[in-house]
Formats: sequence, structure tokens, C-alpha cells
Amino acid sequence: MLELLRRWWKPSTPDRDPLALVASLPLFQGLDGAALRSLAEDLEWQSLPGGHVLFREGDHADALYVLLSGLLGAYRQQGEGERQIGVIEAGETVGEMALLSGQPRVGTVRALRDSELVRLSREAFDRLAHHHPKATLHVARLAVQRLESAMHEPDGRTPRSIALIGLHPDLPLRRLADDLLHSLERFGPVRLIDQSQAAGLNAGELSALESDQRVALYLADYDDDANWRQRCLRQADRLLLLADAEYAPEQALAIPRRGRIQSRWLLLRHR
Repeated sequence: MLELLRRWWKPSTPDRDPLALVASLPLFQGLDGAALRSLAEDLEWQSLPGGHVLFREGDHADALYVLLSGLLGAYRQQGEGERQIGVIEAGETVGEMALLSGQPRVGTVRALRDSELVRLSREAFDRLAHHHPKATLHVARLAVQRLESAMHEPDGRTPRSIALIGLHPDLPLRRLADDLLHSLERFGPVRLIDQSQAAGLNAGELSALESDQRVALYLADYDDDANWRQRCLRQADRLLLLADAEYAPEQALAIPRRGRIQSRWLLLRHR
């Protein structure tokens, strides 16, 4: 696991000890160096593409997770469908309530963006609880906070990533992106990320590109690689879809929405 952490950590901060990644997670703060090193050997790294399910409501609780990068959504069954009850952001835990109670999962958790997590199995958690009871108390407090949050609808969340998607050829997508970039710079640092900049980057490395920005603006032109366009759709909190008004925008209607957290705006170009 330490070698996996080194590979995950290296692209953005090559001069730092990978154990600092574990120590920086709120769940493990306060543990000494020996405990952190032992814990790091028990953690399992996991990559979860946007739209994929981490676990489902009713599943047996065999682990808790800490989100390293990306964004997760929590859902509960409601009638024929499901209702979003919250979001999990980088640094937060998920799955701790069922692990503490011994009951099945109370909700479904799905990746809203390409995400990377570490998994702590029930057996490893029991060892941690035995040797470091304070860590268990901290997990219990997190569970209480999660229960309180579940009593309310998820509130508005400022978007950290916006994808500008061209639905037809020969659209002024780059010009629109530059205008949008300059407008957003009034509110803080903004970074434009296109296919060439993101080539070969994994979810953690892409998250590192975003980390110092107020907003990351993803750009996917009509002629870009299909995998890159799909990646932009998975990464974005908000979608700006640019279409030609002379064509019916079937593509915009066909794009699935990743829960309530992702809104879509359709921009029509009139000639």
C-alpha cells in the first residue's frame, strides 16, 4: 500500500513523505508515526470512475472509505426511484455508520466524478480501535454528524469544476472558453484544462491540477476524443453545452444527469 501511495502522491508533491497523505486525513489525525505506518499497510487504494457505485443500500458493511479525490453522492430509495441525501468531498469518510452499527448499508453511494479512495476493512478497523480508541471516538462523531446532515436536503454547493462541451462541429468553443475564463477570474484563480493538458493524467493528478483553483474549466470540443468528452462529463459539477440553433440538440437531452449536484445549461448559437 505504501508503494501505491507513493505513486499517487508523486505527481503533485514529489518531495513529501507519502505517509503525510494518511496523516492529513481527518480520520487519522492524532495517530503517532508508528500507528500511521501500520495503518498505511492496511489501507487499500481504489479508483472509482464517475457514475460507478461504491456500495448499494442494503449491502453488508465490510469496510469504511476515505475519499482522496473526486466527489461522491449518497442516495436512498424513494418509491420507484432514489433521493439524493448528501455529498462526500475529498478528505471525508463514507460507510462509517454501518461499520459502527453492524447494520446493512443505509444508502447507495455513487461517484459523481472520477474518484480515488482508500478502503479500511472491518478487520483493520477493529485493530485500529483496539490499539487507538480515540480514532474510534472520532469515527463515531463523524457518524453523528452524518446522521444530522441526513435530516436535511443537500444545500447549494459552489461548483469547483465546469465543463464546456461542444455538441456540433465548427462552434466557437475556444473563444467562449476564453471569455468565460476571464469573467471567472474576478472571483479567484481559474484554470482551463483541455484534452492535451490532461493526456495521461489519472484522477488524482487531475485533482491536483484543480486543487489550487477557485474553478477548473474543462473544455471538450466536438472533434475531441470520445473518452476525453466522457471524462469531462464525469468531472464536472456544472455542464455548459454549446449547440448550433439550426440543429435539434438531441445530444444535450441524451446526456444523463449525475444527481442533483450537476446542473446543465444549454447555450444556442444563432447564425
